[in-house]
Amino acid sequence: MKRTSLPRSTSCLKRETRIRPIGLRGIEARKQITAVRVVVMERAGARCERCGCAGPLDMHHRRMRSQGGAHTAQNLAALCSGPDGCHDAVHRGAADSDRWIVRRGGRA
Repeated sequence: MKRTSLPRSTSCLKRETRIRPIGLRGIEARKQITAVRVVVMERAGARCERCGCAGPLDMHHRRMRSQGGAHTAQNLAALCSGPDGCHDAVHRGAADSDRWIVRRGGRA
């Protein structure tokens, strides 16, 4: 394979960057996450669990992934998305955000 030089604008990129295929673990994890999303959407009735609107929904982790939260139906909630949606409102600290976000060591 012949190496070619990168354009100047991309010189900071690694020359050996390659896209790696998803391994079996990744495929199984995606299947599990998809199955859990179906359970959460059925529980919510395809509506926001906070305000009840039928707009586009995001999956919200009650205990954040960075704090050890898992992709389980108990930890996920279907909240409406968008700049004025409940998902953003909860993360911005809405009055009832303690109901939707579990902090380290228990509730907020």
